[in-house]
Amino acid sequence: MYNLFYPYFNKPQNAPTLPPKISIGDILAMPNKRQLIELERKYDKFLNDNQHYLLLLDVLEDYLDIRDTLIIQIQRIQRKEQEHRSEIIINIVDMNANQNSLHYCDYSHDFQPMLPASLRLSHTQMLSGYVPAPKEPKEYKCGCLSIKYYSPCGCLHKHQGNDTLNTICKKPNCNEAKFPMLKKHAYCKGHIKLNIARQKCEEKLLKIREDLGRIKRNSNSLDYEDYQNSIAPKPYPKRISRFPWKNV
Repeated sequence: MYNLFYPYFNKPQNAPTLPPKISIGDILAMPNKRQLIELERKYDKFLNDNQHYLLLLDVLEDYLDIRDTLIIQIQRIQRKEQEHRSEIIINIVDMNANQNSLHYCDYSHDFQPMLPASLRLSHTQMLSGYVPAPKEPKEYKCGCLSIKYYSPCGCLHKHQGNDTLNTICKKPNCNEAKFPMLKKHAYCKGHIKLNIARQKCEEKLLKIREDLGRIKRNSNSLDYEDYQNSIAPKPYPKRISRFPWKNV
């Protein structure tokens, strides 16, 4: 629905076109998390860029409610996904408990669905040979998770004291030059909000740095204009600087 209006937003005009007002009920009935995330991003950008205009129209609160409801629905879906994953893990643990043994097993890519989406490997990364580093993923009391993946190398090394025996090297950092180590994170409910806030602050900081970087551009430099004027065929009268020691 938003896409019907969004392409016209950037047209030059006196006032921006308002995006559609989606009802709260319609948002809470939307099951597609990817679509919800995209809508939330667009409404949030529109709010950030047009707050004063929305205040004049007295509709700022309406669009804030839409944006907040989108966030709530995204978190709802994420909770359901997490509960589903937890049920799968509990069932696996129960099966092992019934066998009176929780034993160690080698990692397989078949275990990837047990991980949150943000910790999983892509198909290309799997083909590149990436596997979790030893004792990964890391688990935290707050509910956050982090994992490191590395791609084992195929080089051989000799056992100490025995020059005849060779084994495959399994050092996580040995192959890092060709396949850099991957670090992925999955945040708990509380830290998701903080991570979103951090990303927004980084975006604002990047814009600030870009604006500060434009200070030294030639089009903003009086000294550059003075130089261009000095080499012009018909120069204008020389500019008098407010710093007297420059007026040589």
